[in-house]
Amino acid sequence: PLADAAWKTLGVPGDWVWRIPSGARASLTVHRNTSAVGVDGNVVLNPLRTDLGTAPGCLVRLMGDAPRVACTLRRMPEGEWVVSSEQYSVRVNGVPLSRSVLRPGDLLEPIAGLQLRFNWPA
Repeated sequence: PLADAAWKTLGVPGDWVWRIPSGARASLTVHRNTSAVGVDGNVVLNPLRTDLGTAPGCLVRLMGDAPRVACTLRRMPEGEWVVSSEQYSVRVNGVPLSRSVLRPGDLLEPIAGLQLRFNWPA
């Protein structure tokens, strides 16, 4: 996958996506994109850390007028997925938040006009 370089910087070697059992893979899918920012369709999330932004180390690379790191997704030791942003307000299901626990089907809006659906089979 195109994101291998970002995973390698996180210390996950080789074909990282195949190391996560298919029933345990969380992902983001583009739901709506009316912004001028480009992003590809479906991304499997790194449970250690998945950054969304324009910075070279971001697993989800946003192109265009977007922050270097718009937000970060992590799987917590308890098993929950959390989205957080230190500098920006991220919308989850239309509500602006700086941190939120994600549920399957939630709509994440890291920047205006870009909605990503959180998919998690748990």
